Amino acid sequence: MSRKSYINIYVILLVSVLVSALLSYFGHTKLALVGIFTVALIKATLVLAFYMHLKTEQRWVRWMLGSAVACLVILFVGLIPDIVHVYGRMGG
Repeated sequence: MSRKSYINIYVILLVSVLVSALLSYFGHTKLALVGIFTVALIKATLVLAFYMHLKTEQRWVRWMLGSAVACLVILFVGLIPDIVHVYGRMGG
């Protein structure tokens, strides 16, 4: 990958940080939260694909990363009932 491509991705990451910051000042909290997490997901995908060279890795490496992320999501979703039990309903 050329140096210009890295610089372009870096600029995209910087702009997405600014978008996240602007979304935090958005009046609708839930919509802003969804937007911020969406931008964060896009940034993570760009970093993984280009800076960590996951785009050019073999397929089994991507499967290992995907299965680790799936286990993490299962863990987080499994903890939601405990969090709600201790702290009550979120946002209410």
